[in-house]
Amino acid sequence: MVVAQVSGNDLFLRKGETGNTEEIILDAMYMVDELKRFNRTAVIGILPRLGAGSHALSKAIGVNERLEDMCTPLGVRFVDPYNVFYG
Repeated sequence: MVVAQVSGNDLFLRKGETGNTEEIILDAMYMVDELKRFNRTAVIGILPRLGAGSHALSKAIGVNERLEDMCTPLGVRFVDPYNVFYG
């Protein structure tokens, strides 16, 4: 089984700024496309960060939702860490 975790470093930038979500999605799509050839693959979305502002958290949740929408039809399991941490 291959497990890949999407990093939030490109989203949660310094001084409260946020990165470009489209670039994150494109990178993740490439990663999923490369990994789906393995029989069992799981992708973990962006982890929640303490101290991140509501705008950044909203963008992270949006990225995770899009990743789940992308992974599911490809048969790639997606784990949304926000559901794990916050139920």
